Amino acid sequence: MKKDENEHLSRNTKILSISSFLVDSSSEAIFPLLPFFLTTILGAPVFVVGLMESLSESIIGIASVISGFYSDKVGKRKKIIILGYGLSASFKMLLPFLTMWQQVVPCSF
Repeated sequence: MKKDENEHLSRNTKILSISSFLVDSSSEAIFPLLPFFLTTILGAPVFVVGLMESLSESIIGIASVISGFYSDKVGKRKKIIILGYGLSASFKMLLPFLTMWQQVVPCSF
């Protein structure tokens, strides 16, 4: 009998892998279209696109450091992961309903 190569992975690891794949796929599908959506549909100035990209990268980096520190200190990673992926998915679902570019800024992180 051939041994299943995924037997050593826990159920939580498998669920996290699927969740990570889906969130990353949705990000890769949405973010290349975001500059067009902002400038053409919502009428945002072009500099806002660059500013949003810079801010989002900075906030993601800072949040990663803070959540990593907190996770190491407390040892509870599941709640942090659920919060992060949940917020990401929730904000992406809001994008089609936004009517001003200023509303997109908090959802782009």
